[in-house]
Amino acid sequence: MFFDNPKLDNIEKLLSEHGAQNIHVTSITKDWVNLKFDFLINTQQVCLGLIFQNRANWTIPPIFRILTRPMSALDHVSQSGEICTTDHQGENFEGYRHKELITEFFERAIDILKQSFINFQLNNRVSLYNELEGYLGSTQNINEDVILHCDPTSTFNLYGWLRKSSKGNHQILEHIDDGDSSYINHNQLTKVKIHKILLEDASVFPIPDIGDYFNEDYFLKIVNTLSNENKRSLLKQGNHYALMGIPNEHGFAYVIFYYAIWYSFKEKVSFKGFKVSLTQRAWIDYLLNRTGQEKKTRHIAIIGCGALGSKIAEILAQTGVNKFSFIDPELLKTDNIYRHSLGLQYVNTYKSTSLANKFLIERPGLTIFPFVSHGESWIKSKITEDIDTIIIAIGHTPTEISLVKTIYEISANIQVIIGWLEPYDLGGHFISFNNKHVGCLNCLYFDEKSNKSLTPMYKYVQSGQLIAKNITGCAGAFTPFSSLNCMKLASYISEYVLNQQLGFVSISGDNQNANKNGIITTPFYNSVNNSNGINILNLKEIYKEVCPCCNT
Repeated sequence: MFFDNPKLDNIEKLLSEHGAQNIHVTSITKDWVNLKFDFLINTQQVCLGLIFQNRANWTIPPIFRILTRPMSALDHVSQSGEICTTDHQGENFEGYRHKELITEFFERAIDILKQSFINFQLNNRVSLYNELEGYLGSTQNINEDVILHCDPTSTFNLYGWLRKSSKGNHQILEHIDDGDSSYINHNQLTKVKIHKILLEDASVFPIPDIGDYFNEDYFLKIVNTLSNENKRSLLKQGNHYALMGIPNEHGFAYVIFYYAIWYSFKEKVSFKGFKVSLTQRAWIDYLLNRTGQEKKTRHIAIIGCGALGSKIAEILAQTGVNKFSFIDPELLKTDNIYRHSLGLQYVNTYKSTSLANKFLIERPGLTIFPFVSHGESWIKSKITEDIDTIIIAIGHTPTEISLVKTIYEISANIQVIIGWLEPYDLGGHFISFNNKHVGCLNCLYFDEKSNKSLTPMYKYVQSGQLIAKNITGCAGAFTPFSSLNCMKLASYISEYVLNQQLGFVSISGDNQNANKNGIITTPFYNSVNNSNGINILNLKEIYKEVCPCCNT
């Protein structure tokens, strides 16, 4: 143990210099040291605790607690009494500077308590109701198990989904939704009606004292402030599931009550199995707000849901884009699962359909239309007017150029992005253009003299080399590239989609695997690799007047 008596004496002396009295070491273990002391705050004597690590280099700052009991709930103090002195932003500190750390966090704790006592005396509980869920979450008899799939303020009817406990003697509330959520596997779940109450006045919700439990008495205090109709409904015999919203400056704090009433007569109510839970919010607006993003009303089509296409879809599905179309005629095979977003359980299912089902289960608020068809037939018969972006990731140049010609014939204004990977982890490229302007994929297949070429002007591998590998016979030949390069290229493509940027972008990867397999790279690869691994050309630089696609 690091802290011996002389070191502890120095800590006590430091606290005394800051006004602490009656300082005692309450416990010492190999990991932690606990002290308690008295301190005068705004003429009120309180008992405080200090906890710090029993080691030379602290990785956790010193923790201050209020130990006085009973003690009313206070701003920025947890239900266990811990004073919130950290900034929750991963603050850095010198772990060896014990005295400086204790002084800094002690001063923060005292400042918080001084203002909290003032607010309490003025009956200003705004901050406390703003952080109500955090406060209740540190209460021993309250958990956060219930997933709330929809915003109660905009959902008229709410339903709960119960699962039998492992012992089978009671049911556990797991989810709350509008009764028809696609994000919940309803198998072996029991559906129940949720009684929704959105309070107009937060002050009718009693906040337990520090160290106290939220019990039936607190609940009855709330019920007695409600309308007679709500009161009768919540206190009649039977099982009850109620969601209560407590208003604050952020909207509402939500608390779930589930219990059974044996009997209720006048002021006497007999509860059985009274439980309280907080919620985990899982609707799209809230979740996007947690990432600093907003919902984007876009409809993006991805033609080719293979390795690259699936990674692009996975990224964009988490950015707020609300609508997608996935187009791919092929089944997923085991050969691809180490570079695809779909895993082994989806083998021998259609990529477009399975990718859509996966995201619809995992990402609330999305609308996805899967199509088991080729890109050209989808464009000619299934494309909708609200499509604003088409991403092509099929890795087959003749088909891609044919698709580009078809897209240029569409009257709507559409951003088109086509991406492809180089073999052996060398990197990849993508071109982003508009079907109403010049500069497109086909322009890349003309040389400097405007002669048509079978290979793009900007490439990483010298022509005439055998690239494909063959392990299981001719039908199993493949071009090797890794999931890492897929994700890297998909990230850049997604950024161009969201910002609606145009241009031709080349990204280089590592050449060790290529060198190992005797692959000769081009001067263009070396140029990109020596330029921080990225090269960006505007469409005017690659445009060819002889291109039959963008000059139509």
